[in-house]
Amino acid sequence: MRKFCLSCSCLYLVVISFTSPILAQNFVFDDEESLLFQDIPSVYSASKYDQKLTEAPSWVSIITAREIQKFGYRTMADVLNSLPGFYINYDRNYSYIDVRGFGIPGDYNSRVLMLIDGHRVNDNVYDGLYIDLGFLLDLDLIDRVEVVRGPSSSLYGTSAFFAVINVITQKGRDLSGPVISVSAGDLGTHSLRLSYGERFSNGAEIVLSGSTYRSDGQTLLYYVEYDDPATNNGIAENVDDEKADSLFAKYSIGDWTITTAMNERNKKIPTGAFDTVFNDPRNFTEDSHDYIDVKYHLSTEQSGDFVGRLFYDRYIYYGDYVLDYGDIITPDIVVNTDEAYGYWWGGDGQWVRVFNNHKLIVGMEYQKNTRQDQSNYDIYGIYLDNHNNSQRWGIYLQDEYSLNKQWGIHLGFRHDKFDNGDNLTSPRLAVLYHPSNTSTAKLIYGTAFRAPNVYELFYNDGSTWMASLNLEQETIETMELVYEQTVNSRLRWIASVYHNHIKDLIALQTDPGPDNVPDTADDFFIFDNSSRAITNGVDIEINSQFRNDFYVSFSVSSQRTEDYTTGELLVNSPQKLVKLNLSQYFFDKQLTAAMDFQYQDSRKTIAGNETDSFFLANFTLSLYEWAKGLTLSASIYNLLDERYAFPGSEEHLQDAIEQDGRLYRLKLDYRF
Repeated sequence: MRKFCLSCSCLYLVVISFTSPILAQNFVFDDEESLLFQDIPSVYSASKYDQKLTEAPSWVSIITAREIQKFGYRTMADVLNSLPGFYINYDRNYSYIDVRGFGIPGDYNSRVLMLIDGHRVNDNVYDGLYIDLGFLLDLDLIDRVEVVRGPSSSLYGTSAFFAVINVITQKGRDLSGPVISVSAGDLGTHSLRLSYGERFSNGAEIVLSGSTYRSDGQTLLYYVEYDDPATNNGIAENVDDEKADSLFAKYSIGDWTITTAMNERNKKIPTGAFDTVFNDPRNFTEDSHDYIDVKYHLSTEQSGDFVGRLFYDRYIYYGDYVLDYGDIITPDIVVNTDEAYGYWWGGDGQWVRVFNNHKLIVGMEYQKNTRQDQSNYDIYGIYLDNHNNSQRWGIYLQDEYSLNKQWGIHLGFRHDKFDNGDNLTSPRLAVLYHPSNTSTAKLIYGTAFRAPNVYELFYNDGSTWMASLNLEQETIETMELVYEQTVNSRLRWIASVYHNHIKDLIALQTDPGPDNVPDTADDFFIFDNSSRAITNGVDIEINSQFRNDFYVSFSVSSQRTEDYTTGELLVNSPQKLVKLNLSQYFFDKQLTAAMDFQYQDSRKTIAGNETDSFFLANFTLSLYEWAKGLTLSASIYNLLDERYAFPGSEEHLQDAIEQDGRLYRLKLDYRF
């Protein structure tokens, strides 16, 4: 085998990425995706129908099942963290998606819309979604993940603010029988998955799967902010454990598909968040979400393409928070309970039809929130008992007009109406230019909004939180220029330059007291629309598959997100992200060695300090068909045992929360 100079080749790629005017797209170049260079892959989520990536009115990334396996990704957070412009925050309870320099700590991911096979999974209480073990799916059930950057309210309505993520699940034919998967690793972590998939002679397909996960977490965690004998000298002992269980089933026959999913996650809280008693094992949160979705898809040459669905979802949150209402001399330890119940149903329909040089997409969506309840109570009383129900509907229209082989125009808008009287119209315009068969330029303008959720509007625990009844929608306006280029049969590039302007930003603040006089501050938490922010940024990515089955993906993101009024950098906003993924096949593709490297710039904290920049490296070795049907993988995460921390949110005493050091995992998959 010819020797390969890794350092020289990486330097060559980096130099080209800053000097060549030809820049490219995020593609996956595995053995099973080798045809991507001859046949441009399609994406569904950018326009709600299958279209070539070069024709999508946005920058779209696709992550396949093989890439998830090859790089040893454990959660959806790992998957998204591998992408240009994305980064993650973890407060040892929940994980948060941050996009293009914007990530308010503790916002429950309400500014990114998540779909599973087109089904919206953001809940109706927090508009939140879960990218840790609370995610509805086991990653092994994913066929691919489509990530659409930029505002997409013109198609999806509220929460399609920074990005839309659509997770496409595997079909019965992908499993073709029973599958068992087990894993074990550090911190007493282990998991088990049992799945079955089949395609029958009548064309029907079925997928059934159940997963369970358990972890003891870190045995000891030290927080200097609690370094006092009264709080166990800042040491949290055995209060970091986590468990999760999930079920998934999908049945399709003809034009019909029925899907149901369920996940329940329980996590102890070791950080003393929300002024809870530090190092008390009774502090925990539990989140569960389940849904059933019925989809009908009819496609004919005469009438076009029609998709309709009906769905029903339930989300339940339960948390115990141990509080001390007394003082040092006379403590009064009480378990405070926090609950939320969200039930909703609805439907949507869409019709796609081609008229001459026009492709018309017309659709509507309705959601009825039958239950949006929140409560907070303990032995001394009920502090919150809020019951809500609401509804919303939206209609949208998009026209894709091909002027000629080189020029195309995408023009769309959506109108959303909420039962509180609010009406919002979200437009999107994209002009696409194809100077050649291998290059595409996209000039994109779009707006999006996020309606305040019932948590932000009504939450009030009577002691530390105030309701924020006068909140308005926050909005974003984006201009973006994207250029994609296929250099040759093994090299693709993409570059993006963008500007975001966010108005009426909803953020958690400490109430300044009566008449906004700081010295009368009452220390209540409250949401308000007082902020505006702007982001200017550049993303560059290159992907290459070498002839010796060596794969390289390299990206650089540079952005600055600042307060519109003061010009100060926002909290939790790194200005530089650098990512490098490498993989190599051996022994006729039976063995894969994969490494991913990430550099993240420092982030500003709420207290005005800065976390340290850090460099992470992960390594995964995968052995396919070790025996018939058997795949074995071994992963080392944070290979160099880097010490790093993420900014804490308003509810934390910690200014920054330290993350895990080096961890190991061994995973075995067997197909019968």
